[in-house]
This record gives sequence, C-alpha cells and structure tokens, in this order.
Amino acid sequence: MTGLRADSASCNGRIDHGLRGVRVVWLVGRRALAAAMPGVIEDPSDPRPVELVVELSGLGESGSIDVRLRDDSGLDRELPAFDGRASWRLEGERGLAHADVPGELSVSFRWPSEVNGRTVVPHLYASSALPERLGLLGGRYRVDRVEAIVDG
Repeated sequence: MTGLRADSASCNGRIDHGLRGVRVVWLVGRRALAAAMPGVIEDPSDPRPVELVVELSGLGESGSIDVRLRDDSGLDRELPAFDGRASWRLEGERGLAHADVPGELSVSFRWPSEVNGRTVVPHLYASSALPERLGLLGGRYRVDRVEAIVDG
C-alpha cells in the first residue's frame, strides 16, 4: 500500500491537496447523554439526537483536536479532547484518506470528488473510545457523517 504519510508539521497545517483536517459526527440519544452526563441535556425526552463531534485539524505540534456536543437548539459544549496527535495517510491513487489518534480515534474516508469548502464525504470506517470515555452505556454509536476540512 503506497501513500503519503503526513505526521509532521512541515505542511503549514495542511495534510495535502488542500486537506486541513477531518470532522467525525456521531448521533447520540439525549437520554443516553443525560444518564452519562447529568445536567448537560435540558430535556432528555426530546427525540432529536445530539451530535458528538470530533475535529482533527492540522499536523504535529500545530495540530489540534476539538471534541464537542452540539444540537440545533443551541447546545454547543466543549468536552475534554484526546491526548496525542493525529497521524495521516493519504492514498491518492485510491482516493482514500486515513487519520488516527492512537487509542482514541481512527477514521478512513474517500477523498471528496469536488473541493468546495467543507464537503461531506463518504466514510468507510470510524472507530473511537470516546463514547465509553464519556460514560455512555455500551453499544454501537452510528457515525452520521464525516466532513473533510479543506482549503476554500
């Protein structure tokens, strides 16, 4: 398997081809969040899910990891971020990108066919210890979408 490995800060915050990072969004039920994080969710009976968002931006020392809960009613709460840094691998000939924060998050996604700001892209795989770390009960949490963060 060939590809570009990007795990240093030598690209001015860019991974390659304008890619600046990735955002992974899970949908989580309000009742599950209310049980795990008392006081965060105002109305657990509301059927609308909450987004659990992880954003990996940049590379190496200049890279950042942002974790938050948000919804369309105004919830936007920052959560403790992961320890560590993201490493990146691009497989241009296959149109794939991979990001990994060891022990915390791994995501693989198809390169967007058209670059126009923040583009929703097909994801192939996403796995994280985050739901368990937040105290959510065991089970699977569906990834709603993966967004490539690209040069505009």
